[in-house]
Amino acid sequence: CERFMYNFTIKRKNMAIARTKCIICGNKGYFIKQGGHERMPDKLWNIYKCGGCRVEFCYPMPDKAQLNSFYKGYSDARATKEVLIKTGQKNIKRLKRYGVGKASSLLDFGCGRGVFTQLGGEKWKKFDQYTCYKPELLQAGKYNCVTLWGVLEHVTDPVGVLKDINRYLRPAGYVVLTTVNTETGIPYQHKPPEHLLYWTEQALVVALKKAGFKMTACEPYVMAQKRDVYMNAVLRTVPKHLKRRIDYTALPETIKAVPTNEVFVVGKKTVST
Repeated sequence: CERFMYNFTIKRKNMAIARTKCIICGNKGYFIKQGGHERMPDKLWNIYKCGGCRVEFCYPMPDKAQLNSFYKGYSDARATKEVLIKTGQKNIKRLKRYGVGKASSLLDFGCGRGVFTQLGGEKWKKFDQYTCYKPELLQAGKYNCVTLWGVLEHVTDPVGVLKDINRYLRPAGYVVLTTVNTETGIPYQHKPPEHLLYWTEQALVVALKKAGFKMTACEPYVMAQKRDVYMNAVLRTVPKHLKRRIDYTALPETIKAVPTNEVFVVGKKTVST
């Protein structure tokens, strides 16, 4: 059935929806979903799945004005400070595997509230297009490591962003990221203009290679999460009258290791861009 979908143009409401080029590998992407968003009421969005690297992507992508409007005052109720601190501490332990510590020169790109860099040393800097715009930090060859925690699914030109990251890194530096992956077995939602890409390992390999990196790790990602947030996600499809009967109060208020639909990815710089 899936193969059939890739090889034929799908018709929706008696109208053929054309194929479009994958923004990662250049193969043809095939329409799989159409919808809208309350922050983009004047525009429908389509989701396509690439027949090559199998990434799912929004097309057309939102423009700069739409993104600025969406991220103005943006907040994620699931990302409380306590959750960000506990997850950040886990991520610091992960970075040690690659020789990245508090003495390393690190840039957290797409830092949001900046909680992660607060856990690091003075050499850890933060940059965010919407919350911490400091272009003076984006210097060539300045950093040992650049992190992108939950960023790559939000950008309209991921390969271009990774090429920029390459320039900020010293030779043999690392880019470390997490992003939504379609192959974890955990459900995910199509929700442009917030999430614009839904990755596969193959697509990440292609994107990193185009940007001058070699992938050295791609593994399941776990994080801390509030009990109620996690259980609401787990029980999302359970009818309300049944959900009320489920008592999960024996679980700790903050669960230390929750499986996610994201992957933890490491790329090592091999070529300067």
